[in-house]
Amino acid sequence: MEPEARKINILPSFVLKVVALLTMALDHIGFMMLEYSVATQVADIFRIIGRLALPLFAFCIAEGVIHTRSFGKYIFRMGIIGTLVLIAQIVMKYGMNFEIYQGNIFIDLILGALAVKALMDKRVWIKVLAIFPLLIGIASFFMFAMDRTYTFTQFFPYYLRTQYDFFAIALIIGFYLSYPLAKSMLKIIGLQPDLYQGTNIERMTINCFSVAFLIIIATLYWGIGFFLMSNNTPFEVYWNIDAQNYCMIAGAFILLYSGKRGYNASWFQYGSYVFYPLHLVLIYLVFYIIFM
Repeated sequence: MEPEARKINILPSFVLKVVALLTMALDHIGFMMLEYSVATQVADIFRIIGRLALPLFAFCIAEGVIHTRSFGKYIFRMGIIGTLVLIAQIVMKYGMNFEIYQGNIFIDLILGALAVKALMDKRVWIKVLAIFPLLIGIASFFMFAMDRTYTFTQFFPYYLRTQYDFFAIALIIGFYLSYPLAKSMLKIIGLQPDLYQGTNIERMTINCFSVAFLIIIATLYWGIGFFLMSNNTPFEVYWNIDAQNYCMIAGAFILLYSGKRGYNASWFQYGSYVFYPLHLVLIYLVFYIIFM
């Protein structure tokens, strides 16, 4: 079975990151095209393609926390870029008078990483702390879903909240939980997990659980949005619940993940962090100059 499994798991994390970066860039270009009512049909396609980015980033975050040698440095790098994004959002809002209502995605990623780190701890009371990042995401959703008069926004602006509510945080937690669940599954089918640690059989089992979590969490996210939009509730859903379902396509890439890092030169390692704020500023500046 080992040679067959090796043929299936072919994508290193490098490929997942590149796909995530490219689809994210298309998503943001599509967002700006819709804001300025430019080629809206093409923009919708870009936005749909962009749905693949978040699950892939969430998956890479979970893998990064699990395998990093220094969690402090790992979270510090994300914190630095998150701060740059915060500055960029503030400049766009107050300097360019460009109003958007999306949160800071690095808040989602950092909270998810902290939750995974807590779950990796052997102490039970530390593991319990993992619920708090998820609760912050849930609170962010309900606070702004009820904010029809934008009262909360004045004191808790969008650039200080999570961008995907609890969705990204839940995904990161789910991707981490795929590891212990994979070990349990190997035991259930009569295999010794220790003997298969690091093999492609274990990797495929983890990948399958990760895809299952992606489908379940995405469906739950869609279900909550559908319920709130179809019932007379005091909430206002501000995302396209139908388009968000396309994020499940990212499961195809996760299923092919090899568990290997792949190409990881320093320029790419740090460039993948810097890419987010730089490409945002570039896209917004281009549209601002053209349509000012």
